[in-house]
Amino acid sequence: MSNLVWFDGKITKTYNEISVPLLSQGLHYGFGAFEGIRTRKYAEGSFIFRLTDHIQRLYHSTSKLFYQIEDKFTPQEIEQACQDVLTYNQLRETYIRPIVYFGDTFPGLTLSKDNIHLAILAVDFPLNFADGIKIAVAELRKDRRNMIVDVKGSGQYQIFTYEREKARKKGFNDAFFLDNDGNIAEGVGSNIFLIKEHTLYTPPLENILPGMTRDSVLQFASDLGYNVKEEHISYSSIGNFDEAFFTGTAIGIVPIKQIDNLIFNSIEIGKSLQKYYLDITMGKIPKYQKWLTQVHFQSVLV
Repeated sequence: MSNLVWFDGKITKTYNEISVPLLSQGLHYGFGAFEGIRTRKYAEGSFIFRLTDHIQRLYHSTSKLFYQIEDKFTPQEIEQACQDVLTYNQLRETYIRPIVYFGDTFPGLTLSKDNIHLAILAVDFPLNFADGIKIAVAELRKDRRNMIVDVKGSGQYQIFTYEREKARKKGFNDAFFLDNDGNIAEGVGSNIFLIKEHTLYTPPLENILPGMTRDSVLQFASDLGYNVKEEHISYSSIGNFDEAFFTGTAIGIVPIKQIDNLIFNSIEIGKSLQKYYLDITMGKIPKYQKWLTQVHFQSVLV
């Protein structure tokens, strides 16, 4: 496997051979935005899950952060580039990472549209079929009133990593944020659902990243007989729920077995949703094949 990268408009070196200048604004200040896109293998190639939606969200992030990549590349060009990365590298089951960053300039806080780079690479990032994780509430808050919540900006992830590492040192697997009002917002790189009987509850979009897996659950939950409600969930109310789970492109659907000191007695619904989601991403559910971009490997680019 060669790990060739699409960089600024063409397939080029492997990602181990591409260097980022030491004076990169992306390196110094976290000026960047990215996406994570999951692919699943099938007999003749690979399915890319919700490719168009991911690229639209990338454009939303770059536009809101004043990065303006639309001056250099169209969404259709980036979608095709994602497919080309798979084809050139013959990758069936992987994780595609488009990343926009500011490169070769003297450090400073002024953005220059002439200094924007876009790279697309594919990395090995297996889905974790965990039987349940333990999560802890973060000290910092995630709220639209004091940060940009609806973009995947590189610099934001320093906060996320900080809170995850604190949770791990306490014996938890991950962390989750509250908003300024004490309501549950989302996890570190993931959205959260809580379950009561046959209803799934998830926070509204106002203080969270609009996750692709979250949106998928909202659309397919009724297939399995579940209702869905988007509403504020206070931290003090989590003891009223039967189950919980995280959603995210990198993790899929992962049941939560413990939130701080609260232990859930069941993860059955989370596991059933996890299986159905995986079936969707593998093209086994016809009504959701509209979410899949097929990449056929018999036509290898040379």
